[in-house]
Amino acid sequence: MGRKSKLANGWIVPAPGTEGKIFADDPVSELKDVGDLSTKTLNECGITTVKELLDNWEEKKSLIVTKRIKGNIAESKLNTFVGYAKGAEPSNRPPMTDYTDYDGQPNPFKARYGSSWEINFMRHKSMSKFCCVTHLVDYIYEQTRAKFVGTEYESNFFFYHDALSLMTAKECKKYMVEKGILEHWILPEHGLFSKEHDPGLTAYVGRPVGNSPELMPLDSCLNYDIWIAVLDCIQHTRKLEKDNPKKFSIATPKKGTDAFLRLVDGKYAPGSKRIVEDVRLFPVALMKIIEANGKIVADLCDRKSYGCRAEVLCETSADKQKRQVKRGGKRTAGAPENYIRKPKHPDALEGMRVKVEASKEIFLRMKKEIPVEAGKKVK
Repeated sequence: MGRKSKLANGWIVPAPGTEGKIFADDPVSELKDVGDLSTKTLNECGITTVKELLDNWEEKKSLIVTKRIKGNIAESKLNTFVGYAKGAEPSNRPPMTDYTDYDGQPNPFKARYGSSWEINFMRHKSMSKFCCVTHLVDYIYEQTRAKFVGTEYESNFFFYHDALSLMTAKECKKYMVEKGILEHWILPEHGLFSKEHDPGLTAYVGRPVGNSPELMPLDSCLNYDIWIAVLDCIQHTRKLEKDNPKKFSIATPKKGTDAFLRLVDGKYAPGSKRIVEDVRLFPVALMKIIEANGKIVADLCDRKSYGCRAEVLCETSADKQKRQVKRGGKRTAGAPENYIRKPKHPDALEGMRVKVEASKEIFLRMKKEIPVEAGKKVK
């Protein structure tokens, strides 16, 4: 059991070429068909290893086959064990390699897998929730480059991404330079944030200023749109059975991922018009930041009522005060043209149909139970 427990660990591994083989110093429990009770019987008779079985089985045969305990070994079964033992390697098992402390190396993955250690590192179950920042950089670059293949900008394209601390780290930027990626990242130029420009902003030299919602439409409102759409679909499919593939749910990470991907990765993504609106706000916000010499502009990412945010056009506080009106007055019925809460996904529509049928059934059942007064009709 000791050897098996070490192998199960995954970091204490047998010598190459020894997998599946039995050696002289292996415990008898490693032999085929030798279970716990047979192992106990042999051990009580002084036989613990394969070599001891081969050397002593004839001398101790009478004791082994007549030992009156539960699990005593029949002579035919003992002969079978001996046959398996004769097929074992006559030498002792070569020592295992312990990669948990391999010559004091700080990286056991590199010690075990060599040049492919990073691939095996990312495959480890404990890394399933993480992604290497260089993989993210490669993905951003390749996805952007693919959009410009066959155009006049095929070799002169750019991408924008906010200032993730790992992306702006020296090691990551060095990687991007070596791969020819950094030159395609939109970064401050012409001395912006330098000591001559503003001594208080030198920490941002050569890097984006940070996660600024008005410069990242997803952070501004679009993520919220997707959340609302998913929650609506969850409500519409609430009456569907738990195992129904059409049901929307965020009860587990796997179900939540499926729910979001069903709305994001297809023609049912909420409010394509709203996506265009928010993306077009980016250059407007950028110009207002430039007008303010790169400083923070209050309420730059403010939005009006749901579905009308494109009309705001990144207003400043002064602009916002001009358009503010008193509460009350006439209220026009109906939702804006680009209001997204009406479900478009067919699974959500199916869920609504089931809810309507369930409501009808409840109404009909109540109709039968409610007594009708004379001269009145139930509508």
